[in-house]
Amino acid sequence: MVRFSKRHTITYKIDPNVAFIKGDQPKLRQVVQNLISNAVKYSPRGGNVHVLVEDASPEFVAVSVSDEGIGIPNEHVGNLFRKFSRVNTGEAKEIKGAGLGLWICKEVVEAHGGKIWVESELGRGTQFKFTLKKDM
Repeated sequence: MVRFSKRHTITYKIDPNVAFIKGDQPKLRQVVQNLISNAVKYSPRGGNVHVLVEDASPEFVAVSVSDEGIGIPNEHVGNLFRKFSRVNTGEAKEIKGAGLGLWICKEVVEAHGGKIWVESELGRGTQFKFTLKKDM
């Protein structure tokens, strides 16, 4: 479950041609919920959170979660998926967390044969993307 405020909206688009994947449903749900939760937390002024699921290639499905939040400084992007790593600058230092969520996401995605990465623009928002292997 993800807690939303009246300042946030969520939209999603799922390509109807996306193949089913075999995987650990609770763990994959945890990844998506964590990314959506982070999108809300790091968008304190509100905005849209968008989830997109589409075919990336014959072997992979691509999922992205984007927000219109505070963004991530470039110098912190390389550490985001490390255990206990947190961005403790600017507005982000006021947001609580243990620094485990993105590490867990990375471990789950990689266990499903995929990869995870981030694209962000400071002050404009962040997009987390990951792929999942269709046939495990």
